[in-house]
Order: sequence, then structure tokens, then C-alpha cells
Amino acid sequence: MKLWAFLVLLLIITCVIIADSPYGEATFAIVRAIPYGDKIGHFMLMGLLSFTMCRAFPKPISIGSLKIPLVIFILFVLIVGEEISQIWIDSRTFSFQDLAADILGIGVGGWLGSAHNSPFMRTS
Repeated sequence: MKLWAFLVLLLIITCVIIADSPYGEATFAIVRAIPYGDKIGHFMLMGLLSFTMCRAFPKPISIGSLKIPLVIFILFVLIVGEEISQIWIDSRTFSFQDLAADILGIGVGGWLGSAHNSPFMRTS
């Protein structure tokens, strides 16, 4: 599962690099042509990333009475930081909707990945 998590992370890093480059506009034009395609893409990519990361690195941390996988906390901080950094990149546009789709994807993917790691969900 660690290989899958690494590959998904590599895919997302590649998407960010392309989006920050002069080729980003043309590369992602097809996504923008689909209604809500950008938001769906954010949700799906972050959900897939958090799911695979939770499966690969299930170690939890406690935040108050809440136990969450450490990797979800790290992803949350990094992704929110990356989205906010778009304010200062001329070729990118910060969007609260993108940020919400990212956070929702992290939450849903993390929940599914954590539930799958639960002893109640294991079949063997």
C-alpha cells in the first residue's frame, strides 16, 4: 500500500507543478470544461491521497478526545498551505470552494482509510 500512496502523491505533485507552470492553463482546460470538474478533481485526488496514506501509515494521534491518523493531520496542514499559497502565484487562483473540496476529500478518504484499518473491518 505504501507504493500506491507514493504513486498517488507523485501524481498530485505532478499536477501541482503543471498547474503552476505556463502549461497549466492548456493542460487542465478539459477539467474546467466539465461542470464542477475542478471541484470534483480536488475532492477525488485528495480523497484518494488520504485513503492510500491512511492505509499505508495508520499511526494515530490524539487531538483532545479525537483520534486521527497522523498522516491526515500532516496532509491537512500541507494541502491548506498549498491552496492558500495560490494567493501569491500569478498563474493560480485561490478558491474557498477548492479548499472546501480538498478538506472534504481528505476527511472522506481519511475516514474510509481509517475505517478500513479498523479491527472491525478486517476480514483476516
